Amino acid sequence: MPLKEINRSTYAVEVECTDADTRHWVHPWCFDNNNGELARVPDILGSGMEANISNLFKAASEKFPDEKCMGTRPIEVCKVDGKKIFWKKGPL
Repeated sequence: MPLKEINRSTYAVEVECTDADTRHWVHPWCFDNNNGELARVPDILGSGMEANISNLFKAASEKFPDEKCMGTRPIEVCKVDGKKIFWKKGPL
């Protein structure tokens, strides 16, 4: 049965729930691409490879040897409001 979207933010999708006192949220990728199910084993892993960080990193570095893995960006504006910190990141 397909999930019914109730509400969406940039980081989560609220889906219909039969329990009136409960709210269910899933990641937008899971909702849009996987019928609300979590991704089990990424396609990048070969058959028989255990899905762990080490194997995922190794497979990605072999598949994309010339791509950057990490980077930094400057923080252009940093504002503290009580215990919260807000910032605007600069260009890559």
